[in-house]
Amino acid sequence: MSFSQSSFSPTPDPFFSSHQSSPSLPPSLPPSISEPTKKPHTSFLAYYQPSSSSSSSSSSSLFPKMSKGGSSSSTISSKIQNSSSSSLGHRRGGTSVTTISAAANGSEASSTFPAAAGKVSASNGKVMCQGGVIFSGNGSCGGSNKKTRAMISRASASPAEISTTSSSSHAAAVRVEDDDFVMMQMMLASVNPEEVKMLGNEQYKRGKFAEALALYERAIVLAPGQAAYHSNRAAALTGLGRLAEAVGECQEAIKLDPTYLRAHHRLGSLYFRLGRFDGARNHFRIAGQQTDLSDMQRLEKVEKHLAKCLAARKSCDWNSVIRESDAAVVAGADCASKVFAFKAEALLKLHRHEEADTVVSAAQKVETTLRKCRNVPADTTMLLVQSEIDMALGRFEAAVIAAENAAHIDPKNMEVMLKLQKARAVASARTLGNDLYKAGKMLEASVAYSEGLQYDPINAILLCNRAACRSKLGHFEKAVEDCNAALEAQPRYMKALLRRADSNFKMERWDKALKDYESLRKDMPGNVDIAKALFEVQIALKKSRGEETDDMHFGGVVEDVCTNEQLRHAVSLQGMAVVQFNTIWSEQCRQMASFVEQLSKLNPTVNFVKVDVVESPYLAKAENVKFVPTFKIYKNGFKVKELLGPSQQALEIAIGHFSL
Repeated sequence: MSFSQSSFSPTPDPFFSSHQSSPSLPPSLPPSISEPTKKPHTSFLAYYQPSSSSSSSSSSSLFPKMSKGGSSSSTISSKIQNSSSSSLGHRRGGTSVTTISAAANGSEASSTFPAAAGKVSASNGKVMCQGGVIFSGNGSCGGSNKKTRAMISRASASPAEISTTSSSSHAAAVRVEDDDFVMMQMMLASVNPEEVKMLGNEQYKRGKFAEALALYERAIVLAPGQAAYHSNRAAALTGLGRLAEAVGECQEAIKLDPTYLRAHHRLGSLYFRLGRFDGARNHFRIAGQQTDLSDMQRLEKVEKHLAKCLAARKSCDWNSVIRESDAAVVAGADCASKVFAFKAEALLKLHRHEEADTVVSAAQKVETTLRKCRNVPADTTMLLVQSEIDMALGRFEAAVIAAENAAHIDPKNMEVMLKLQKARAVASARTLGNDLYKAGKMLEASVAYSEGLQYDPINAILLCNRAACRSKLGHFEKAVEDCNAALEAQPRYMKALLRRADSNFKMERWDKALKDYESLRKDMPGNVDIAKALFEVQIALKKSRGEETDDMHFGGVVEDVCTNEQLRHAVSLQGMAVVQFNTIWSEQCRQMASFVEQLSKLNPTVNFVKVDVVESPYLAKAENVKFVPTFKIYKNGFKVKELLGPSQQALEIAIGHFSL
């Protein structure tokens, strides 16, 4: 009889083979046993492909191409923007000068030049430049970029010479890679706001919103009274997802020029996305011809979905609320916090707490930004829903804060004040009950939790806490009732399920306790306390039926089996048994054996046994084992699964599946 070892691959090697032996084994090993072929290790670096981020995707780094080994481009651009063209750089002999380091053609250059330079000329490292802008390279300015040269040729200031000195290394060097960077730097230092705006428009059309924003801001610095520049800045902010700031810029543009129709249309579009539909309609109407017919149609479509959503909300048709709110978002109200609040409320009513929390958290970010900018009228809907979700999830202090914020926005709203009163009462009752429970005053704690439940009768946290008090007082039936109510309000509340299982166990309701502990075991397979409680319930249930329990033991060990009688006895026991056929001469078997030891501790109710095929070859042959390692899984005496050379993950999944 010949044995061979499987690899980690899904298809193992044959266990019985009479033609091969491994030359790598020591002479003392049986010639029929071969070492496994190790699976080659692949480094994660082989799969890692770093991706370059577009400069338009983030406003924190406006010009990523030029930030290499020196000062960041955002720092340079901000310094240029915050300085007038007559005061750039440092002073030397009464003349304003600017120093910029740049690299071109493989060498790095450091240049110092007057800020009020005139037209541009270049020759062998000598560069003439307007506006304090350095162009590095082989002496050309902007290369083949005709627009750059055209802008430079329009300069009217007196010329000045810029001397360029090459250097092999420079700690603050900035590499100029393309003409876009050159033009950006020139425009950020320009004193012509219209040229700056034109380049900003080009960047915007190319989707480079961060660069466009920087240019529009420079134009505003040069000409703060131009409504178009503020409107353009709003467009760039919208592209970056900063809608609240965009609203403020549109409002500023309209303040400067109330007849500027494009700003009205842009503000209407922002209000539409934010769910402020009355404001959107008003500005669309003012915009007149600037408003496309489709804009009004989209607005009407969203309002219809919202009306259906409100109607479904009144009738407690929560699935319809979710459907209509999703339709409103798809139709264009993709940042409307009120619409998301309605969906979150519906999810909460359907006991989908985690989903509700995720939805309302996203809406809260938008609403918080709007409140900070104070550009859009605040809405209390999202805050009230946030308060309800916080209370349902046991975040009572956060629930009070959300309700207080809503009351600050609309102090005369009766619904808001009632929500605030409820949040404060529930939070206070929970705090008092917890303090009394910790002090061992179970009856008083139970009363405190009951007072909170008067304001929120289906609060799963308070119900579960009161169940704990009643269990301590020996009122197990009442404790089960509270746990049932808590689980009805929040089906995935594991603490309530655990307390109900414990109360049923103490009332010797073995079947119900077993069902609860099996559910807990499924959700928390690595919890040893739950596994032990489940084992105790199984023992108690067997004893109540008059069955033998002497052979049952709480696991954590792997038993060695070498005879057929021992194997038959191990697999015939009630519950689950896992038999491992292996050999100590195999590296893979040794690794799996170590893993099985860990599994036995995580699954103490499972009976783990192992058979060494070298020491017990006839037992292996009787079981028709032809591969190592082989695992056979038994449930209540019947074989339910056989795994040939499984991976650790496959074995763990199989044990988890059949142990339920």
